[in-house]
Amino acid sequence: MQIRTRQIVALLVLSVGGEPARAQRPYPAAEWTGTVGVLGMLTPVYEGAAEHRLLPLPLVLLSFRDRLYLGPNAMGLGLVMGATVVRGAGRAIALEVGIGDGRPASRSDALAGMNDRHVVGGVGVKADYHLRGIDAGLTARQGLSGGAGALLGGHLGSSRRFGRLMLRTDLAVTFADDREMHRSFGVTLEEAARRQSLIGSGDGRLRPGDGLAYRPNDGLKQVGLAGFLSYAATREWTVVGLGRVTRLSNEAARSSLVRRRTQFSVGVGLGREVQWGSHSADR
Repeated sequence: MQIRTRQIVALLVLSVGGEPARAQRPYPAAEWTGTVGVLGMLTPVYEGAAEHRLLPLPLVLLSFRDRLYLGPNAMGLGLVMGATVVRGAGRAIALEVGIGDGRPASRSDALAGMNDRHVVGGVGVKADYHLRGIDAGLTARQGLSGGAGALLGGHLGSSRRFGRLMLRTDLAVTFADDREMHRSFGVTLEEAARRQSLIGSGDGRLRPGDGLAYRPNDGLKQVGLAGFLSYAATREWTVVGLGRVTRLSNEAARSSLVRRRTQFSVGVGLGREVQWGSHSADR
């Protein structure tokens, strides 16, 4: 899984996975390594939205001795801190704690009458495997606040280098329990009543069928295809580009909140490699 950026880190890698698991190796020469820079991201205002927003985001990645890291939440917008507890022979297992993005109702007209979805905290575990240029991984996350539930994501991807250019592609799938599906796509009876009242008063933000309650079941949430490009302009500076297309499941798409089932995100950024501190390789 990746160790890169969103709202201080978030979308540097839009795949549900990320960085390939690496074979066991000595620590790098510096204790702290990472990337800092800026990233411009065009992304839907919420899952299922028709509108997009442009986010100027800091691009930040930090890793301590290749064991502890700070980076993006691989299951969506958010920030995680993780610790790799198993590494070797192309496999890695890590534990994570982090936060996820909220969804204020004021973000879109289609959310009129809905309650705000607050920033969430959660814990997770990820397992990655790398073999001959192919990466596979699983990520599990359990929300601890904000009405969040459980997510399970899997990805299959590959990376190729062409001189200074690196291309990565990922195919990803995400499953969610009913609590998590309801947080993203559900409409309670109370919310439905407010939305129906707005419709009855002639509020043009909502469609005629938007006043219905909906409780989605657990299961498949979405599938996605992501691509990531990086170009080493100099020894220290790297230009990055990324894109992602996702398709919501039938269960999610039945929600009146979903205005567009197939969504995309694109971004471009500039990062500088940084490192500081040193230690003995046999420490």
